[in-house]
Amino acid sequence: MLILLPNEKIILKKHPHIVVLLFPLGLIILSWLGLILLSKLFLGVAWRKLWISLFSFAFSFVSLIIFLDWWYTRFYLTNLRVVKVRGIIGKTYYTIRLLNIEDISYSFGLIGWLFGFATLVIESAGTCYNVYFKYLPSPKKVQLEIEKQI
Repeated sequence: MLILLPNEKIILKKHPHIVVLLFPLGLIILSWLGLILLSKLFLGVAWRKLWISLFSFAFSFVSLIIFLDWWYTRFYLTNLRVVKVRGIIGKTYYTIRLLNIEDISYSFGLIGWLFGFATLVIESAGTCYNVYFKYLPSPKKVQLEIEKQI
């Protein structure tokens, strides 16, 4: 949860695009189905049940971690700053005050163009750092909203 400063209001909150979950979760499902097929070909019934149970638990755990990483990665735009929050248990915050933003750009590949997500890059003034928001949906709208707030 983002702790707001006095007189600060959240204008925009976004997660990475949902399509970024499809590739890793698709690989997990295909691997799981492949292991079931291999266990039916090479293992007896007792070993097959144990094998499938163990890998089902492992794949479910990995899928849960991938989903929670997606869920707890957030982009916030407030009337005072831009914030990127990431982390399931421990949190990492990247913050740039709107007054320090010098440039906003975004880039996308073919899949990003097809599904409407990009990497938004916010460059800040001085010795601060650049903040990258990967897989951000509707990057043009986000860029326009940030410029409007500036």
